[in-house]
Amino acid sequence: MKRIILTAMPIFLIGMAACSFVRTVPMIKEDELPESCEGLVPLIKKKWKKKKEQDYYRYDQEFLDKLQNEYKDCVLALSLEETIKLFGNTPVKLFGAPYSEWGKEPYLFYFLKPGCIGYPQDCELLVFRIKNGLVKEVYIQKHEFIEESK
Repeated sequence: MKRIILTAMPIFLIGMAACSFVRTVPMIKEDELPESCEGLVPLIKKKWKKKKEQDYYRYDQEFLDKLQNEYKDCVLALSLEETIKLFGNTPVKLFGAPYSEWGKEPYLFYFLKPGCIGYPQDCELLVFRIKNGLVKEVYIQKHEFIEESK
């Protein structure tokens, strides 16, 4: 009996942890996107997951590599609206918009770790830089809160 419990417990814990993330369902169909985006919608459905209780997403390096290499032409042809429809709503909402604006260029941020909420501690962001209505760059940016010493 003890052996069964010891075997079942890790499976149960892994299952509980996995259930706390939900798959992202893009709000745009693949045939509404450029031809270079073929296969991106299923990839997002499979690899881009949002933490239920908190506003951050989980990804893996394979997903990021494909986004930056295989789907580079696709991503760099997306509008701000298409990007939001593909990747979901972002928790960064400034002035009623789902992005922040530095100067005249908007940036769309997606939190990738729970450390991004509140004061950034071990925070990573997926950043889309938008120029003239289209994505011009996509990259991961790391942030850490550094307290001023007295």
